[in-house]
Amino acid sequence: MTMREYSVTEMRGAMRLRTGGALPHDELKLAEPGGRAYGIMMHELLGRINTTADIDIATGYVCDAGLLPLSQRELIASRLRSLLSSGKVREWFDGSSAVKTEATIILPSGAARRPDRVMTKDKSVIVVDYKFGEPSDRHRRQAAGYRELLKQMGYESVKSWLWYVEKDLIEEV
Repeated sequence: MTMREYSVTEMRGAMRLRTGGALPHDELKLAEPGGRAYGIMMHELLGRINTTADIDIATGYVCDAGLLPLSQRELIASRLRSLLSSGKVREWFDGSSAVKTEATIILPSGAARRPDRVMTKDKSVIVVDYKFGEPSDRHRRQAAGYRELLKQMGYESVKSWLWYVEKDLIEEV
């Protein structure tokens, strides 16, 4: 193949391709609770789980995708079984609600928002945002924003929650 022309443009305002290169290939960082790579991996993992029955398939996926070392698969699966079967979280993963994970909401402006988990049951909606860092007002504003968006979409009974997974802290917003 011969290239006859090579276009050059100023980088400012150009579109960039995001390749996921933010993830380190260091196995320790991928499985290190609290680290950025760990949070990304856990978001991907939780996004693939509708019910606790999905844990093994989801952990297999993140291993196959290179997000979790195979040596950590059983440890993470066991931790998830424990987390997803305790307290308030249990009802989010018991199969009693219709679930959408990482479903994009397009705003009239064209901007997009993507809550981690939206569950509908009867006429009620629950939105959950997973967090892996320290609690913050920014997180609360984000969860409240998801709740308000869903209300604007016509859902009347909407509750929003922040789940700080590693701290096992659940906060209604």
